[in-house]
This record gives sequence, structure tokens and C-alpha cells, in this order.
Amino acid sequence: MKNWCFIILTVAAFSTKSIFAQTVKINEFMASNSTTIADPYGDYEDWIELYNYGTDTVDVGGLFITDKLDQPMRHRIPAGYEETKIPPQGFLLLWASNDTLKNGLFDLDFRLSMSGEAVGLFALDGATPIDTIVFGQQVTDISYGRYPDGSDNWVFFNFPTPGTSNSILNVENLNGFNEPIVAYPNPVTDGSISFSEKISFNMYDAQGKFMGTYTDILKLNTKGLRNGYYFIKTYCGQNIKFMHIGH
Repeated sequence: MKNWCFIILTVAAFSTKSIFAQTVKINEFMASNSTTIADPYGDYEDWIELYNYGTDTVDVGGLFITDKLDQPMRHRIPAGYEETKIPPQGFLLLWASNDTLKNGLFDLDFRLSMSGEAVGLFALDGATPIDTIVFGQQVTDISYGRYPDGSDNWVFFNFPTPGTSNSILNVENLNGFNEPIVAYPNPVTDGSISFSEKISFNMYDAQGKFMGTYTDILKLNTKGLRNGYYFIKTYCGQNIKFMHIGH
């Protein structure tokens, strides 16, 4: 009798977890990460962001993620860790590093191809799809994801937001993305960033919060800014991203 109770409880737990996992989406990813964000080891690896749009915390431990939809069990997310639990409207960042030496909790056994392939999230049984995306050619340091978060609308993001909500600053037209104006040093560590010519612009933080308007300047004082990414949209239509890691 005890054995039957154990089997019933195990099946119930499996079913409940699978149901809750249905509120997890592949929300954003980058198939060629050169300068956008470093992993805990300081390396710029490809990355995949998961988003829980539901009202309950979801533990993705034990689920499978893959870059080949015909091989759904390519990587199993480790189970039994608090870190694999995604709160409501929360995010989880996975590193597609294919680096077995790192053996990090969120390091995956594959990399993404910028020439196009797929990403799939599968249930505990390794067969039931939770979410999948097939994508085409990608561009270095430009991510691809859902806007708004969790929606069915996929766009290219000039200003990626790994681990946070996809911002209204994201730009879809890749043909207009370039940065002829040089900003240095980048990352900023000494309290100021200079530009190769005088520019006028609006500045925003990584969440899209307006930080101010600046006119005809060659150097921006960054003292007082929190560490993180900031985005400049010049009046002439140029986009500049810089990282502030000063004290």
C-alpha cells in the first residue's frame, strides 16, 4: 500500500510541475555575444533568457533545453536548487557556452548558431514541448526576443536586456543600426565618458527609464550612475550603448 501511495504522489508532483512550467517562455536570446554581457567567469557566451509570465513561482530544474528540436534531451537543467526557481514575472539567464570545464549551474551543453537554428524548452519527460522558437540569421550583440515579455511578437533588440524586462527602446530595423560616433572609455570606470564629436542626445537606463537630455557635449559626467548598461539616442538617429562599472 505504501508503494502505491509513493507512486501516486510522484505522478502528482510530476504533473503539477509540468502544468506550472507551461507559464515559462523563451523570452530573449543572443546567438553571438561579443560585448553585451559576461558570464560569471568573465566570458562572453551566447545566452538564453527564460521568463515566467504566470502568477506562481516555477521551478525549471529537471526540464530540458536544446538547440535541436529533434534532440529534446540535449541538456537537462539541474534539479534541486533554489536558483532554478523563477518567481512570477521573473527571469532566468542560461549560458549557451558548451564549456564542460565550467560546469556551472546554468551552463548549457551547446552553443547557438548565428546563421540560424532553434531553441526548445521541454518538460520533465524530455518529449513534451513547453516552448520552441526557430530563428534565422542573427547579428553580433543584437538579441532576438519577445516584445512585450511573453508575447507572440518577436523583434530584434539593438539594446538587449538579459535578465530584465524587454525595453521599449528596442529597435527592430537592423539597417539603421550603427555607431559611427565613438564613445570611450567603454566600459566607463573613471566617472566620465567622452565622444569623438559633439553630440546631443537623450539617455536611458537598461529598463528604458529616461535619464536626461544633453546638448552639444564632448564628455558626459557619469558620477552618481548605478553600475549597469545605459543607452544614448542621439538627435541624428545614432544609438550608443555603454556600461558603467565605476565606483
